[in-house]
Amino acid sequence: MLSEAADAGLLELLPDARYRFRPENRRHLADSAAPEHGAQECSNAVTRVFDALLNRVLRAAHAALSASWRTEPDPEPSGAFRDESEGIAVLAAEVTNVVHAVFVAEERRQVATALRLARTLCRCN
Repeated sequence: MLSEAADAGLLELLPDARYRFRPENRRHLADSAAPEHGAQECSNAVTRVFDALLNRVLRAAHAALSASWRTEPDPEPSGAFRDESEGIAVLAAEVTNVVHAVFVAEERRQVATALRLARTLCRCN
């Protein structure tokens, strides 16, 4: 379905074989979401995105630097990432999303979430 949406021009295929909404489609969805679904449901959706992204990048940061005292414990110690290089690759793939999420979290006054997201990017230096 993702490739069909990309063929129809709704999504954009990224070089790393992932997809993202085109900016004009993202704006349209954002503008129409609140009137259609209500502010609370939109807020809940943003929180779910924060949670999923934070879970993914925390796991990747833990894989990248598992022995570091600066790394939070893996939220789902399932061994999802094989080694440090895979953790770093995930962090590199998600850096744009994390930076955007940090700004959105700060705008929503979710300082703890913004800080936790930002710290995942500081693990590999």
